[in-house]
Amino acid sequence: MPAIRLSLSIEQGTTWAHGWKPLLNGGQMITVEGWTACAQIRPSVSSGKVLHTWSTQNGSIGIDPDSGAVTLTLSDEDSAAWGWTEGVYDLEVYSPEGDTYRISEGGVKVKPEVTRECLV
Repeated sequence: MPAIRLSLSIEQGTTWAHGWKPLLNGGQMITVEGWTACAQIRPSVSSGKVLHTWSTQNGSIGIDPDSGAVTLTLSDEDSAAWGWTEGVYDLEVYSPEGDTYRISEGGVKVKPEVTRECLV
C-alpha cells in the first residue's frame, strides 16, 4: 500500500483533526484490530529534531477497528505553543504481527495565530 502524498495545513491555536479513509490492500479493507500508529513532524526529512509527535500511545491517533479509519487529532493548546511554521511529516501504522506501513507523507504548514490570550 503506497503512502498518500498529502500536505497538512494547521491553524495554530485551534483544535484540529484529519482522517484517512479505511486502509485498503488490493481493494479490500484491512482488519486493523490491535494496530498502533505514530506520526512525527520534523523540520526536514533528515533532521533529528522532532517538532511534534502523534501516536496511539499518547491518544492523539485514533484507529477505528470497525471502519478502518485513522485520525490524527491536535489540541488548541498544543498548536498554540508551536514556534515554527513549516515541516514535513509521515504517518506509519503497525500491525500486531510487526508489519509497518506508511500511509501518508508530505509537508506541514502552520498558519500563525493572531488572537491569543483572549478572555471570552
